[in-house]
Amino acid sequence: MTSAGTQAREAVSQAAHRGRRRLGLVFAVAPAVAMLCLGTAGGATGGEGPAVAGISAVAPPPPTGEIVDAPVAAITPKKAPAAEPAHAALGLPSHGHASRPFQYRPLTRLARTGDSGGRLKLVYGRLSDGDHREFEKAFREQRVFEDVLESLNGSLVLPRDLKVRLEECGEINAAYDPETKSVQLCYELFDHFLQLFGSEAESDADREEAVGKSVAALSFAFYHELGHALIDFYNLPVTGKEEDAVDQLATVMLLETWEGEDSELAILASAEWFDLDAREDSEPNLADEHSLDKQRYYNLVCWIYGSDPDYFSDVAKDWELPDGRAVRCAEEYSRMSTSWDTLLGPHMRPTG
Repeated sequence: MTSAGTQAREAVSQAAHRGRRRLGLVFAVAPAVAMLCLGTAGGATGGEGPAVAGISAVAPPPPTGEIVDAPVAAITPKKAPAAEPAHAALGLPSHGHASRPFQYRPLTRLARTGDSGGRLKLVYGRLSDGDHREFEKAFREQRVFEDVLESLNGSLVLPRDLKVRLEECGEINAAYDPETKSVQLCYELFDHFLQLFGSEAESDADREEAVGKSVAALSFAFYHELGHALIDFYNLPVTGKEEDAVDQLATVMLLETWEGEDSELAILASAEWFDLDAREDSEPNLADEHSLDKQRYYNLVCWIYGSDPDYFSDVAKDWELPDGRAVRCAEEYSRMSTSWDTLLGPHMRPTG
């Protein structure tokens, strides 16, 4: 093990010390992982990273496999008013509009508190890859998924436990397994995002931006798979493609329960993921249960635009949403938001 892993942890610690904002998703993890896997630690650009004074090599942490049980929050924290997104820092198209006004609308909560018998439980799987161990170290220290699950445990009334597993899978994937009642997030998928967003990174800022997008896209993938789990747990009706339905749920939950800047990054980074994958796929599988990557790209752009057409007017233009689709997006988003509100309301913990 070189000193790269120590450099990564040190970068995370310094970022946290500087007081970087940490909301539903922790983007302070970005500098650490960027140093490790996108150039400064001999990743995509090759070579050993520059040594950091006063930091020596350390042995890798032992394999982990314990369950992290985050305490149930009394209520879901209220979403603060959205600030103007720092588009320049994130590498997203800039907008000329003013800050979006506070529009958070919590989902209807009708569940009986006595109905709760389950929780979301985070499981860190055993790892053999040194880089993956460092990713886990950064995720743990910044409570990337711990905080997300804690918030969800304060909101959802589950009939049984749902495990969320971060592990090596041997393939690029994220999945929900109805047999084991678990969501699987694969480090190989995170690796794929790092390469996808960081293939042309030239500076530390570029690498940090690529990692921020990678964590954001992984978060969208989690909410997508959570949607499959909730459909199974609650036996929810689905008309049309289930894959499209859970893309909708992921979008609604991010936009209506996360801070504005974080939710925008998660959705637009995922749209970019689908767009880049579409460019690399010369023979798309037309029979796949998922919509085509390019369709998923336009769906996400449409839904984020439709959630607030005035605020996101420049998104529709910059991300080339056709006018014929754009005029329907506000109604489309309203309908899918209301639908998920109706379906999940009976399973949401009351706040009163």
